[in-house]
Amino acid sequence: MSEDVVAAEWWGRRRLKYNMGLIVAGVLAFVCYVVVFELKIVPKDSKTEITLFTTAFQGLGYLVMVGIANACYSLGSLVERLVRPTNPLRFRKISYTLHPRSMVFVEAMPGPLLFRLMSGAPEASALRKRRVPLSPAEGPQGKC
Repeated sequence: MSEDVVAAEWWGRRRLKYNMGLIVAGVLAFVCYVVVFELKIVPKDSKTEITLFTTAFQGLGYLVMVGIANACYSLGSLVERLVRPTNPLRFRKISYTLHPRSMVFVEAMPGPLLFRLMSGAPEASALRKRRVPLSPAEGPQGKC
C-alpha cells in the first residue's frame, strides 16, 4: 500500500507543472482566436464582436477540458498501480517524459491553425455558396 501512496505523491508533485502547461496553451489559443476574429471576421461584419458572455462560455468549456485532461493525468499513478513495474522510478521518468513532449505539441497547436486561417482558409460565406439538395426531388435523378 505504501508504494501506491508514493506513486500518487510522485505524480501529484508534478501536477502543477502539467496544469501550467494547459493554462499556457489555453491563453495562446484564445489570443490566436482573437487575432483571427479581428482580422478575418470583423472586417466583413462589423456588428460581430467578442462579448463577455462568449468569453465566459469559452472559458467554462476550457475548464471542463482541463478537468478531463487532469483525469487523464491521474491515469499515470493508476497505470503504475496496475502494471506494478519492477523499477517504478524508471517507469515514472519514462511516462512523465512523454508529458512535456506532448505539451509542446499542445502549446504549439494554435500557431499552425492561426497560419492556416490567415492564409485563406475557406470562410463561412464561401461555404454557404455550396448548395446541398434538401430533398430527393432536388437531387440528381436516377438510382445511387
